[in-house]
Amino acid sequence: MELYEAIFHRRSVRKYSESSLSEEKLSEIREFLTDRPRLYPNVSSDVTLAENGEELQRNISGIISDYGKVRSPHYLIVSSEEEEGHLADIGYSLEYVVLQLTSMGIGTCWLGKGFKDEELENLVNLPEAQESRALIAFGPPGPGQELARIEEPHRKSLKHFLLDKREGQLDEKERKLIDGLRRAPSAINGQPWRISIEQEIVHMFIELRSRITRTLIGNMMTMNKIDGGIGLSHLEITGRNLWDDISIQSDSEVNMDGLQYIGSLNI
Repeated sequence: MELYEAIFHRRSVRKYSESSLSEEKLSEIREFLTDRPRLYPNVSSDVTLAENGEELQRNISGIISDYGKVRSPHYLIVSSEEEEGHLADIGYSLEYVVLQLTSMGIGTCWLGKGFKDEELENLVNLPEAQESRALIAFGPPGPGQELARIEEPHRKSLKHFLLDKREGQLDEKERKLIDGLRRAPSAINGQPWRISIEQEIVHMFIELRSRITRTLIGNMMTMNKIDGGIGLSHLEITGRNLWDDISIQSDSEVNMDGLQYIGSLNI
């Protein structure tokens, strides 16, 4: 299964089979963790594969996150230094991993950070100056969680994501591009992405959550920025399926009131 097709099969799996993945599959996962694409390759960032999910659950209270309690046979622990763009880089880079896992029939779920790094001391040695930023649960999907193709996801309509065009003004490729974006996962399904479409470039922003939401969910700003990177990876993967030559860029001069710029897709 190609990554673009995996976009239509990916879902947030919260119930897993009790069986673990084979050592052969775990070895394959380690390889593409090493080769994962990066939005900001100069940012110090690492991913640790926690093979023993039960041990991780014992240490950090069963994985409490914005999604509630998720028990899985394996987890990815994502860490980075606090540098410009580090959270968008995590979302962009690890969503490629998530979609690769999806293409292998492996379930996944992005989790917020509902624990302290001290709870990981006996499990992983985080590089100096890095902090954990998120977890990704993964493993064989449980009953009723199979990764079937989703024709119409529980998402907002295309017009929700548009800043300067109406839905009726979109051509067929633009509609497919936004559909690929809207299928991306986001914290509490907030779908914060907004895009501005010019002739040969698509700028992507995220809408910052209200103060009330940020108060209720303490790490929402962190997850919001990770969501931005996740959305950008979906734009890129979908764009590569639609056009022969595309690229991702970051332009510090692009800005829009009330929104945070994440990156642009050159068509």
